[in-house]
Amino acid sequence: MQNSRKSNVIPFAREWSGEERRSETRAPGSGAALVKVLDPQLPAAPAIQARVLGASAAGLQLGVDFIFPHESIQIQWADRTVTGEVRYCISDGADLRIGVHLEPTA
Repeated sequence: MQNSRKSNVIPFAREWSGEERRSETRAPGSGAALVKVLDPQLPAAPAIQARVLGASAAGLQLGVDFIFPHESIQIQWADRTVTGEVRYCISDGADLRIGVHLEPTA
């Protein structure tokens, strides 16, 4: 009997194969961050641990255990809090490297 349920595995790219579209230089980053998904249906969702891998004027690259693309997130890093959208997720062993486009600050 074959299982008719769809797999819960979400395919993520293993490496970026598209054209480079970054307009700013990314500097290597370091340090720990906290990421919270901004979902009105889950206002009490816990923050997850992240590692800052790179930073530019308009974005961050983070290492996380799990997150979905296109999520709106809040990031607490060093002495600042920023918000942005997850643009991509790339498998990096047991973790994910994610690209976050930051919302402009006033």
